[in-house]
Parts: sequence; C-alpha cells; structure tokens
Amino acid sequence: MGLLNFKRTIGQETAKGILSKLTNNKATLMFYGPPGVGKATLALEFAQSLVCSSEEKPCGECYGCKAFGNLKSPDLLIISDIKPQPGKPRPDEFYNIEGDLTIKISQIRELQAELSKSPFEFKRRVVIIMNIENANLESQNALLKVLEEGSKDTIFILISSKPTFVLPTIRSRAIKVRFSPLSPSDFSRVIGFYDEVLYKISEGSPGIAKSLLQMGEDLKISLDIWERVIFGDISALNRGLEMFGKWKGLFLRIGYFKVSEFYLYSGDMSSFRRLLYALKDVEVGFRRNTREELLYLSALWNHPFSVI
Repeated sequence: MGLLNFKRTIGQETAKGILSKLTNNKATLMFYGPPGVGKATLALEFAQSLVCSSEEKPCGECYGCKAFGNLKSPDLLIISDIKPQPGKPRPDEFYNIEGDLTIKISQIRELQAELSKSPFEFKRRVVIIMNIENANLESQNALLKVLEEGSKDTIFILISSKPTFVLPTIRSRAIKVRFSPLSPSDFSRVIGFYDEVLYKISEGSPGIAKSLLQMGEDLKISLDIWERVIFGDISALNRGLEMFGKWKGLFLRIGYFKVSEFYLYSGDMSSFRRLLYALKDVEVGFRRNTREELLYLSALWNHPFSVI
C-alpha cells in the first residue's frame, strides 16, 4: 500500500497507526471521539490514500488525491447532515449552525442504490457517513442492512461524537478508531497560536475553537456575562439573551466553562450543582429548537443558585 503520511491531520497518532495497519478492502470503521478534533479530516485523508498513485500516500497532488479532495469522484460518497465542502468536510461555523441536523432515510436509500453499481474510476470506493448519531432509528436500521449486505471493494467510515447514540448492531460491525482532544502544542499548530482560555472552553477541539474565534469581541463579552450571571447579577440576563440568540450552543459552552471555573476556584459543590442543573435546563430548551429563547435563559433563575 506504500508509506502512509497523514500530513493534514494534526495529532491523533494512535488513530493514524491503526489506519496504517489496515489491509481489509471491505472494512467498516467507526471514528469516534470529541467533536472538532480531526475525525472528518483524517477520514478524507485516509480515503485519498486508498486511491493515491504515489509511494507516500496521500500525496495530495495525484489525480486520485485531487478527485477525492475536491469531492469530485463518484467513488467517494459522503452522507452528511450538512453539505460538505471541498478540502474540508464541514465549515468552521458548523458548531453554531441552527436547526435539526438529521441524516434522512432517503439519503441511505440513495447510498444503497449507488452501492449496487461497481466503482466507477478506481478499484476502491469509500463511503463516509458524518455524524451518524444524527440518523434516526429508521435510517440507522437501513444503514445496518447496507453494512450487512456489504459491497465489493468498499470501505465505510462512520464518524460520531456520540457513539452511544448509534445502534449496538452497527457499532459491533465496525473497527473502532478512537480520537482524543488535542494537546496544547497540537492545538496551537492547528489554530496558529495558543490561548489557555480558548483551549479550555473548546476542550482541546480546534474545530470548536475556530467557531469560537468567529465570535470576535462577543467571546469576551460572553465570558463577562456568564461571570456576572454566576454571581447573581440579574441585570446581565438581557445582554445574555442577545448573545444566546446570536451564538446559541457556543454561548452555552462558554457558560459551562465558567461554571466549571467557578467550582475549581470555590470548591462549592452545592452551588456548582445548582448552576449545572440550571444550565442543563437551558440546553434542553435549546436542543428542542423552539423560539421561546427567553424561557431558556430565564430557566437559570428557576434554581436558587446565587452565590452572593
């Protein structure tokens, strides 16, 4: 197969080692781990290595690498809850996208139809399914049938940040490839600099960090809002609602960071639990995707958590 050298994916040496030893042309892989740590990037690089014509793979320059990298080959099938982009399977703002991200049964049926054909221009075909946990039960059962039937010279890569949301029968068929948060040094290589607060909020995820950086000055403002809210300043709620409406899940993530930071420095487990439960209330409301955003943020005040 030649020498594998995954240059675009930073870190994740354990995952790279597993892929370097893979020889089964019909394997089903599951890339699992935190969001934004390189699962999709390595999946695309690994797919390129399977069609690369150079000795060191993927070279990024041969026809196969460019065809797969630009998402132009019929032998690379990507099933996703959001449209993939050439060279980077998802946009940087992915972690602030609103709406119900779902892999539909129609997408699995289209995949099944494509797999009934032979590979078009290469000896191998690769199917990448992004965020498989966002497939409903009907879609997952249909996918299970596809995996059971198999397809000659096809490798499936299932990507998940929440593998427990995937049917056990699907998980049991896959070779598990675990991904971890990046180290501070690897994190800084991806982002271009190192900031301790950004690293902690994103939990070592460059993908999430890039979305946080898109907040600009709102990131600093959100940190200040949560600081005030945690210490009982109800006047901060109106500005918090504005930030929540604009940044949704990213604003909540900053809240979790500030709550954890509060516990780290105070050691007050009772207040920490009340804060955490309040944040969970807000998140549940957000995940239900209703429009009554004020209720979500006001839910913080349904718990007597003020630490003043």
